[in-house]
Amino acid sequence: MSAWVKKRINPQTLVGVFKDRLSTGRAIAKQGPLTQIDLLVLRVTSHDEQVVEEETVRSVLELGSSSRMRVSHCIRVLMERLSKTNSWVVALKCLNLIQTCLYDGGFMFQDQFSVYPVNGGRNYLNLSNFRDASSPSTWAISVRIRWRARFIEQWIQTGRLIRCFLDARKDRSSKRIEKCLSVSNRKLLRDINALHDLLVLAASLETEESFEMHVLEKEGMRIIVAVIFSACEEIKFRLHEAQARVATLQTSEALVLSAVCEKLSKQSMVFRFLLELVRGELLQDECSSFEQILFSNDNLMDLKRSFQLACSSVRVSPSSEQSALPWYSSGTTSDEMKVRKNRSISAFASSRSYISR
Repeated sequence: MSAWVKKRINPQTLVGVFKDRLSTGRAIAKQGPLTQIDLLVLRVTSHDEQVVEEETVRSVLELGSSSRMRVSHCIRVLMERLSKTNSWVVALKCLNLIQTCLYDGGFMFQDQFSVYPVNGGRNYLNLSNFRDASSPSTWAISVRIRWRARFIEQWIQTGRLIRCFLDARKDRSSKRIEKCLSVSNRKLLRDINALHDLLVLAASLETEESFEMHVLEKEGMRIIVAVIFSACEEIKFRLHEAQARVATLQTSEALVLSAVCEKLSKQSMVFRFLLELVRGELLQDECSSFEQILFSNDNLMDLKRSFQLACSSVRVSPSSEQSALPWYSSGTTSDEMKVRKNRSISAFASSRSYISR
């Protein structure tokens, strides 16, 4: 009988069940007003390798429409469980729940998750020392867990910098146009750099030909892929806006934008691989929209040439400065100046209408 048990039951599974029972007993013994939240988080982040039921996750997301105190307590319990565990299953489930809360949970979750690093508190997403060395497969999963924690941290920071969180909301397009058209070149370049840093981290995931993911990893990668393509959509619009302002860009700014376009052309292959990896977890409409968002080499090369031309543009020579002076200091009449102004406005409006399409 004992031999049959050893064959059928993994000792680590028994230890995980014992830890879950012990944690549940401690939560019940507290008998406080927030005990239900503790039990809910423990149920979602158990040591069982099965995928969590959608109803259980939805009950956690419903906290986002309740009081801020309940949301804060839920995040504190979740972060403490993530920082104390040595199990790859619990760590993956915690990260999956964090991603779901950030992507679908609403403003309260996004605000509370960014409280700790901003106010100088402990960064619970720093999992640089996390390792589950129980087997070679768990060692490889631990590498991807550390990468995912860094990605979530960068995701939160990017949303803070661009003043627009990359989540499941569908009303970002109108707000994006208003923000991009009203910001200065310096802020526009800062937003592009922040989005590009997130995409660089996303492309740093080590992938091989025999790359396989656990079912718990695929569940979390679905949201990560959605965030990656949201970042691609945001940076794509901002690059076109920078192209429309190419005449006002400084040489250093144009050089940075040209380098960003060159790096994005290399990273597009990784994004396409990640999309194929989770294609079975996505709807057909989602896959089609993601493929349309992906950068094409022709589009990136066109943007790169525009920024390179801005870098190599010839400055006005002293002999030709007279033609660049305004009408009141040169020989140009006011009527000629109005014609030039109308031509510039019409060209500027046509470029803006092309971008909005």
